[in-house]
Amino acid sequence: MGELDRHLFAEGNHHHIWRRLGAHPCERSGVPGVQFALWAPNARSVALLGDFNNWDGRHHPMQQRLGGIWELFIPGLAVGTVYKYEVRSPEGHCYQKADPYGFQHEIRPQTGSVVSQLGNFRWSDQAWVEQRDSRDPLDQPISVYELHLGSWMHGSIDEPFLEADGTPRQPVAAADLKPGARLLTYAELADRLIPYVVARGFTHI
Repeated sequence: MGELDRHLFAEGNHHHIWRRLGAHPCERSGVPGVQFALWAPNARSVALLGDFNNWDGRHHPMQQRLGGIWELFIPGLAVGTVYKYEVRSPEGHCYQKADPYGFQHEIRPQTGSVVSQLGNFRWSDQAWVEQRDSRDPLDQPISVYELHLGSWMHGSIDEPFLEADGTPRQPVAAADLKPGARLLTYAELADRLIPYVVARGFTHI
């Protein structure tokens, strides 16, 4: 976080703050690792937790910067590392927190954040973007279908989602009141939800 980053963030005009906060694989002086940054202006101290230090915050205290930013570069860490922040309040209480700018997280009941590499996704919506940009959105009708994604539709635990290689994904239980039901994956939801809203004339979800 440079001086300009902190200034723009403080006035609420840093439109790419996700490139600074969170966990970012990178190199420092030729050494690969992960750069962590967290905004916690009222914390007495902040540390990193993970398997890399046996979940002991004494090993990796973060450095406080101006504007309430805490930073730390840890060499040797890579994509897939599970981590949390250990935040100590002004009263001295310690809390383990997931990363509010985390780009990937464990599936419940686990609650850790996961170091992820951004920029690898291949978009395939160029034709849609071109037709969108050629039309005046103020002249287009809007009809929004609002839903809670986790409860709109469920699958059966007995019928798990299959990965591309045919391996069944570990199901995530939907709710205690619905034994035998599991949460659908985003891919499954897309196959069901998009045709459903299109058939009913909605333009947005």
